Amino acid sequence: MISLIGNFLLGSVLVTASFAIIVRGNLRWWFFCLSSFAPFVAFSSLIYGFIVSDFSLRNVFFNSSSILPLIYKISAGWASHEGSILLWFSMLSIVSLVYVRALKELKESQEFAIIILAFIQILFGSFILFSSSPFTSFSFAPEEGMGLNPMLQDMALSIHPPILYLGNVSYVALFVSGCLLLYRPEDKKYILAISKLFSSFGLFMLTIGIGLGAWWAYRELGWGGYWFFDPVENISLMPWLAGIALHHFVVVSARNGKFLRTTILLSKLVFLLTIYGTFVVRSGIVSSVHSF
Repeated sequence: MISLIGNFLLGSVLVTASFAIIVRGNLRWWFFCLSSFAPFVAFSSLIYGFIVSDFSLRNVFFNSSSILPLIYKISAGWASHEGSILLWFSMLSIVSLVYVRALKELKESQEFAIIILAFIQILFGSFILFSSSPFTSFSFAPEEGMGLNPMLQDMALSIHPPILYLGNVSYVALFVSGCLLLYRPEDKKYILAISKLFSSFGLFMLTIGIGLGAWWAYRELGWGGYWFFDPVENISLMPWLAGIALHHFVVVSARNGKFLRTTILLSKLVFLLTIYGTFVVRSGIVSSVHSF
């Protein structure tokens, strides 16, 4: 049942996001709301499957067991590539909805932002549904799962990925702001004010998330330093350093309108770096301790 519900919700993202691009007016907003809430509900249903130990789901079977403490059953939901990408996507959709809501005073900019964000939802929704669905199920229900890797049974790692991902996906707002500054330069004062809020929040969460991950790696793996060995830990530096630069340029542009072109360029670069880093971390492309 959870498998059917999850795949249906992922499929509904593609449909509702497509309608959000096609229709106009209030209907566009409501379809975008549906496409933004669907990934969050899908991820919630996956977490429910972990909590109740539904081992008919392959993702639950390979990453959990009935004897795990509740906190580790929940964190097992993002221990795999499929679960973590769905968490990333659900957070991106909610942040997108908050950003669009913040543009309510600028109707034309709001509609343009919905089109861009709905297109991004279609891309990620298609990727998850057709190649990385965490709702693949067995034709039978095993009695017990294989359990969670002992290295992942740590409190820091239970909260590190959600915080890190929340920081990452916040930069989708800056990406869209960069597009809006090109499309509607007359609204730049309002757009830059909103961008400064999202930049501050994203940088704050990204810093905490990276710090928690480094602390876990230093304590669990006994490395000689936080950025010493694992390429995945090092790859987190790229969006973080670019995000610091972007934040300073956003502040200056919002204050006196200078360096607007650099702000637009960096707003696109940081989001692309977060996507690059996320897929490299979770895809297993690089040889990393994160492959476990």
